[in-house]
Amino acid sequence: MSLARRRIRAITTVATGAVAVVLATAQVASAQGNWFLMQTDDDNPGGHVVFEPEYDGVKLADKQDDGYAVHITVWKNKGNDYLYDFYNARGEGKWTYRSNRSGPRFDLPENTCLKFRIRLTKGVTKNVVPGTTDFATWQNANGNHEPQYC
Repeated sequence: MSLARRRIRAITTVATGAVAVVLATAQVASAQGNWFLMQTDDDNPGGHVVFEPEYDGVKLADKQDDGYAVHITVWKNKGNDYLYDFYNARGEGKWTYRSNRSGPRFDLPENTCLKFRIRLTKGVTKNVVPGTTDFATWQNANGNHEPQYC
């Protein structure tokens, strides 16, 4: 069993079965609120992102200490308006976190469909590692107990 699969299993175990994983849509729904999960598309996912609408929270994990960085970009889905992007090159499963508490730039519009792109890059650059990019569209709808899709 790969390290990535063991970590996902550990997260699921800690949540005491309250987490339902739907791999086809890269969604994880929790009984204590709503949040979403997406991984890079490489054969041994080097990064993943968790979106928590309650605080406009975006957690980015660099799962491997391999010299690559994980890059996330967020847009409004309608009109493709760029909102922000950031990197995590910390490796070894360390997280980088942004939320509406990180400043006005990270305060995402409410009740809006957002598009997320995750990918690996060669260090903190725009040099994308081929075959690692994935996209998701999620609704930023605070207070819902079920994840909202666009």
